[in-house]
Amino acid sequence: AWGNDNNGQATVPAPLKDVKVVAVSAGEFHSLALDEKGQVYAWGWNIAGQGAVPKSLNGVKAVAVSAGATHNVAVDENGQVYAWGWNFRGQSTVPPVLSGSYARTMPIAMGGTASLGIDDTGATVIFSGKSLYGGLSTLGLNHVSVAAGPRHVLAVTTSGTVEAFGEYFAGQTAVPTDLNGVVQVVAGYAYSAALRHDGRVVEWGSHTAPSGKLISKPDDLPRVKHLAGGLTHIVGITTDGKVVSWGNNAYGQAAPPDGLDKVIDVAANAYCSAALRENGDIVYWGTCHYALTSKESLRGATRIAMSANSAAAIVDGSITAWGDDFDGTLTVPQENSFVALAAGSGAFMAVKENGDVVAWGNNGGEKFTIPESFGGAPPVVNDEICVDCQDQDPVVINDETLKANAGFIVNLLTREQLALFIEALGGSTTKPLTPLEIQALVDAATAAERANARRVAADAVVAGNASSQSVAKVLPASQSPLTKVGAVVSTRRAVQLLGLKKVSKVSFVVPKKSLPACRVTVRSVRATKVGSCDVKVRYTDAKKKTRSTTLTLVVG
Repeated sequence: AWGNDNNGQATVPAPLKDVKVVAVSAGEFHSLALDEKGQVYAWGWNIAGQGAVPKSLNGVKAVAVSAGATHNVAVDENGQVYAWGWNFRGQSTVPPVLSGSYARTMPIAMGGTASLGIDDTGATVIFSGKSLYGGLSTLGLNHVSVAAGPRHVLAVTTSGTVEAFGEYFAGQTAVPTDLNGVVQVVAGYAYSAALRHDGRVVEWGSHTAPSGKLISKPDDLPRVKHLAGGLTHIVGITTDGKVVSWGNNAYGQAAPPDGLDKVIDVAANAYCSAALRENGDIVYWGTCHYALTSKESLRGATRIAMSANSAAAIVDGSITAWGDDFDGTLTVPQENSFVALAAGSGAFMAVKENGDVVAWGNNGGEKFTIPESFGGAPPVVNDEICVDCQDQDPVVINDETLKANAGFIVNLLTREQLALFIEALGGSTTKPLTPLEIQALVDAATAAERANARRVAADAVVAGNASSQSVAKVLPASQSPLTKVGAVVSTRRAVQLLGLKKVSKVSFVVPKKSLPACRVTVRSVRATKVGSCDVKVRYTDAKKKTRSTTLTLVVG
């Protein structure tokens, strides 16, 4: 470092001379550095704490740092943002949507009797209400936040765009083509709305309000940091902690009382709205069920949600409920460490810190099915690799698979099979060939020669597995040459790797004994350590036959 050193900002601290630094950033009179292990260093002017590393970063592995004039920002390996230093303009107050908490983005959603959650692969999984979406159990991939109306679903993608699923009768699934930068969505009976990162709200669809009862979204709507969707109206929290609302006001549900401030969460159902203030007070407006308003204060509460006749809140990590127990919604889970909460019509769901989902209430008679990957009961395991199968199809190795995995395929062949394989490619077997030479043969071969080589390899794999109870339908491991530790393979990805066409009802078969390198659930396979694992995949083919095959993952 060199230049102005009046506050020591250009004097590199001694500890930095013994570590490998991967990033530096210069503020006005202070400096930052980041080493290869993710540790942050700060030195120089420290009038507001910007020249020191805060305790909140102890044990945190950072991947990026940046110094402002008198404040700093860091991002950790999980995408959480930290800021410290001077805050007179709010520059050190990290917006909730970036703080890594569940307070402003929902990994679960409920709409009527439909309930959904986002798994750790980014797939939106349906827990109930599958009949509303054509029997589907998964909607889309790469999602980070989700909202559900009675008959449609909105999801925010990792790139900040919105995807919509379900009915269109009022245009509620017609997402604006130029919509981006979205951090939250809400969905009602016939409307959809998205909150952008800049605090602006974009709407489409209809609030279906009676004539003269509609409150339009103000043209000068203040910046908003969180939304709650009722059946036909919306409630929002502004960046200064006040409440705004619009939509159907036939029951007064879109007209919050004046002077309502210091609000940390809001909730809404068909006819009623509620706001949770930072001191624990709960303020209601609209036509609220009498049993709801019995709870007026809840010190320590951080989240609130309302069904038709009851409400629930997260208080110090535990669930508290009140109202009418007509749907059994007051029998709450006794665990703690809950971080997110959602309500439907007569039911609730909550998420724990470890990602497990708990549901309770009648839910209109619609059964919840919480997958094992969300903490639900493990599925019934069927030991058979193939149920109701006809004769197994021949092994399928396509041209792309052969080109990409020739080096692995030849390792599966005997010496005699290898000679046939090389001859099929037009090569000579007078001397041993290296893997690179064999790969060159594959690349240079004609389509007909590669087809002959594929048949040799397929026959070899069938012969090698003939002694087992059933024959693998595709070449083990050739579909996935290498998977990193920590990677997650979804059923959709498995279909791609296996080269399956026109299949449905795809699932992984959970083994009775854990695999050496993988953790298997019905919906996903996570690579846990170096090694390999054979994962059984069950699916329904185009002829409506239930079949199974094996996906071999090599983890390294």
